[in-house]
Amino acid sequence: MLGKILVVANPISGKNRTRQKTIDFVSGYVREHCETMTVQLTSGRGDATALARNAVSSGYDLVVAIGGDGTVNEVATGLVHTEVPMAVIPAGSGNGFARSLGIPMAVEQASSSLLRSRVTAIDVGKLNERLFFMIAGVGFDAAVGKSFEEYHRRGPFAYFYLAAREFFRYRPQSMSICINGKTSTSTPFMVAVANAQQYGNDARIAPKARMNDGLLNVVIIHSLSLYGVFAVTPRLFWGNIENLSNVSTYETDAISIQRDRGSFVNIDGEVCEEETELRINILPRALKVLAPTNSQALCR
Repeated sequence: MLGKILVVANPISGKNRTRQKTIDFVSGYVREHCETMTVQLTSGRGDATALARNAVSSGYDLVVAIGGDGTVNEVATGLVHTEVPMAVIPAGSGNGFARSLGIPMAVEQASSSLLRSRVTAIDVGKLNERLFFMIAGVGFDAAVGKSFEEYHRRGPFAYFYLAAREFFRYRPQSMSICINGKTSTSTPFMVAVANAQQYGNDARIAPKARMNDGLLNVVIIHSLSLYGVFAVTPRLFWGNIENLSNVSTYETDAISIQRDRGSFVNIDGEVCEEETELRINILPRALKVLAPTNSQALCR
């Protein structure tokens, strides 16, 4: 039996015809298996973080996030460095956090897995003052994320269309990157700093990442030609992108990036603007989550 539960739901995540059905099903299921349950809907950016923080001060035992990776990021941000764990019911377009942890995509299975999951502590990434739980991206993926944010459609097909369009527009900028005490200057196509394995939709940029090992997995894609796109893209889904000659990978607990100019960064699928200097580090096991017992994203 679960204890006092807060369900935080993003009512605009997912497909129109299933949004309310998802919220109703999860709420009904949780109500049958807990002592007390409250449902709160978000209405704007930052709401989920405020609700999660209030859950901590109000004595809730668990916060269930229904939504996509943006909602998950906000709820998790409100629970970092507390004893209250987060559970996730995936209801977004990519669901990278849930997929990385091995949470089922079907709402019925994800709900029933709550009773079979265990509380475990995972690492949290920090880019300047922003927290991330999956991936912080600098370069091309941030540019695509900005286009995706402004686009009128969601889903993988819209994302791939925008990525193809952005490829011909994007101009990389010079960066000075310091990893494990060594600094190099180059003009990479993109830099992904990963706590989790994937962006979403099973696109695994860092297949060796573990969410509780105290390390960040850095993936740098150097210059990328049109031909190179056809080599990189399938390997994202095969899980062996690190085998390509134009890809470098590192493990570290901190990385700093100095850019020529401030621009957008990708934080768990949400785009925000940052200054020229990026300081990225790991907060070991700073968030408690409900995770499947057989999760491949966790160290045993």
